[in-house]
This record gives sequence, C-alpha cells and structure tokens, in this order.
Amino acid sequence: MSQSEVGLATQAHQLHEQLLGLVRQAAFYSYQMGAILKKIRDEEAWKSLGYETFNSYFASPELGLKKTSVYRAIRLVEVFPQFEEVKDIPVSKLTTITPYLNETNKSELLLLAKSQSLGDLLHQLSEHQRQETEPKSLPLPKIYICNECKGIKGVTWDRLCHCGMTPNQIAFIGKAIDKFVFGSDEEEGVEEE
Repeated sequence: MSQSEVGLATQAHQLHEQLLGLVRQAAFYSYQMGAILKKIRDEEAWKSLGYETFNSYFASPELGLKKTSVYRAIRLVEVFPQFEEVKDIPVSKLTTITPYLNETNKSELLLLAKSQSLGDLLHQLSEHQRQETEPKSLPLPKIYICNECKGIKGVTWDRLCHCGMTPNQIAFIGKAIDKFVFGSDEEEGVEEE
C-alpha cells in the first residue's frame, strides 16, 4: 500500500468513527428530548408556559417540532425506560421496531435491530407480520439491487412464476441454469465408468 493509500484509509476510518459517534449522540439526544417532552406533556407543564395545548407548545416557532417526531421520541422513552439497553442502536431502527414490540419479542427485536441493516430489519418485520396473519404462506424473498452489477438479486428460478410453461420446459431451463451456475459433473461426450 502506498503512503497516500494508507493516509486515505486512516482518514476513512477516522471519519467513520466520527460518524458512529454522531449516530450514538443522535440516539442519546433523541432519547433525552423524548424524556423532556414526556415530562412536559404528562405534567402539563406547557400550560405554565402559556400554551393552550401540548401540540401548540411543540409546534411553536421556537421549537418547530413535528408531531410524528415528538410522539416517536416520547414512545421511545416509554418503551425503553433504560437508555443503556438501546444506546448502541440507531434511532431509526428503534422507531422501526417499536410498533412491533411486546414483552415476549423485545429481546429478539433488539437483537435484530443491532445486527441488521435498516432494510433487512424492515423486511424481517414485514415478513413476521405477514406470517402472523397468513401462517401457511410462503416467505417472501428479499429482492434488492446488487451493489456491483446493479442487477436484481433475491429471486431464484424455483421461486419465479412458471405459469404457462410445460413441465419439460421448466425442467430444461432449471437444468440449464444449474449447469451454468454450478457447472457440469460430466464432461460432454464422456461417459462415467
């Protein structure tokens, strides 16, 4: 590695660490905002500040907070009363799992939120919800764009619709795909002994 490549790699790691620190701070600040907003709402402190409603308080020009952001932050504090248990999970993932949480799946969903990308987490949650409403349904594939070639990934030949094809056509195409992907065990024209 050249000196400039080492310098770029070092800088990239430093920037990455700075970004991770900011993500953690964002989670902490969002949690703190939720705790303060919850207290102001629950104790009706907004009345002492001269506002007619809690909504008019947080929407004031001074704060300019959106209703969804306020109630997500409050819900975060209500669902996770101990910040320590969620401090390493980005707020976007916490707010994503919150509607699905119950006492039996809390640790499982926290583990998913820690270990998966937001896209994978959303796929898992929607699949879990679908399985609850349609228990005998087949799982949906996660379809996504390949980062390298920009083609579509996540669908196999077996899972594609074959309506209108004969069984021989399906078998022929399946074998051709297998041969292309996995190679042939036999050399063409050479019989095994």
